[in-house]
Amino acid sequence: ESPEAYTYDRQYFFGPDVLVAPITQAIVAETGLVTKEIWIPQGTYISWFTGELIKGPMTVNRTFTLSEIPVFVRAGSIIPLRTDGYNNDPLGTAGHIPSSLKFMIFVGDVDNGMGYVYDDDG
Repeated sequence: ESPEAYTYDRQYFFGPDVLVAPITQAIVAETGLVTKEIWIPQGTYISWFTGELIKGPMTVNRTFTLSEIPVFVRAGSIIPLRTDGYNNDPLGTAGHIPSSLKFMIFVGDVDNGMGYVYDDDG
């Protein structure tokens, strides 16, 4: 818990390791870009899309297009991803067991990490 977390109310954690800071303000019409201030909590985080290593706590100002979503992952995290492209079911993917998983490993500056994958019947 950090008091700064309450100041940046337009970003959130998706699980314990993924920080998401969606673009919620208008772009600059002339450039098609927006600059966003993002608070990075204590620890080392890696930008999902650029691989940039950021050591918190600190705030960073980054420029994005409206189609980009700033996502930062805690160093040492292991994130499971689906690889089967199964996303056409209007009811979602809850009833579909993926045939394979891809693991994204965000090493950063740590020498250990962990993640969880649960396989159960529901």
